[in-house]
Amino acid sequence: MANLTTAARVQSLRPLGDKSEVLQRLTECLAAASVWFEGATGPIASASYTERLSGGLSPLLKLTHKPCTAVTSLRVNGSTWNVLTSAAADTGQEAFLPPHGMWLEARGYLWPKGSGNIQITYTAGYATIPEDVQQAVAMLTVLLMEETNRLGIGAKTLGSEQINLVVRNTKDYQFITDTINGYGRIY
Repeated sequence: MANLTTAARVQSLRPLGDKSEVLQRLTECLAAASVWFEGATGPIASASYTERLSGGLSPLLKLTHKPCTAVTSLRVNGSTWNVLTSAAADTGQEAFLPPHGMWLEARGYLWPKGSGNIQITYTAGYATIPEDVQQAVAMLTVLLMEETNRLGIGAKTLGSEQINLVVRNTKDYQFITDTINGYGRIY
């Protein structure tokens, strides 16, 4: 999996220097932040998928990966169906892929009921990682870098008082959370 932002973008948020051990940790935290983000949202970068889905007598078929940008092939109960990207006239066995790419709509039909009876090959995701995703992953990388600098210490007790050492930038956390929610898995 590729990183969802660049080390230069992270450095623009918080200059970390150019020592080899810092750059190594930056590389590790950037990879971890990208993996974590896609774990929360599903894949972001454009990729090709082939899936077997089950029809359920509904006009809509939810795709696993979103947004779908192109359908290479669609077979329903062994028959090839056409996939339209515009609201053209119904000409038979075909599906319509709306611009949002969240599902396929059976044009004039219901998806036939069956287990794994629909095979679809499609491309989903973003050819260029959206700016807000790049920014959120850069912020998350900075937060990971700051946490690793603390060596796992979250609080310190001095006498009868406890001092929390973890300082969180709530605006960064809110932006990251909002971005994840915007690209989150939609079911």
